[in-house]
Amino acid sequence: MNGNVCKKNNSHNCKNYLQQISRLCFINDFLLKIILLNYKMIVIL
Repeated sequence: MNGNVCKKNNSHNCKNYLQQISRLCFINDFLLKIILLNYKMIVIL
């Protein structure tokens, strides 16, 4: 699906699109780790 989007648009838009996705994944992963750490601390307390 993403490959078709990249082919239709020019490569510049495709790169920006992929960068936005990777950034969102990184932020989500980061938030998830913080939530898990806080949860572990609460359980310990």
